[in-house]
Amino acid sequence: VYLVNFEDRKAEPPIEDEIRHLRAQADQMRLCVTETEPYYALNYSNGDPVNFRVLRFDYGDCPG
Repeated sequence: VYLVNFEDRKAEPPIEDEIRHLRAQADQMRLCVTETEPYYALNYSNGDPVNFRVLRFDYGDCPG
């Protein structure tokens, strides 16, 4: 399970690139990838906006 903050503009590599890389690895390993809807909130320490999503990687076929 990965918790990803899509508002982190300083991340290296950029978040979108990292997600593409994780999905490519999951495809190679034949993992099921599920992703939550975005969860919007304010960072409790300094009030910055955050946009969290959770990605889960499981062995086997995806349900449904």
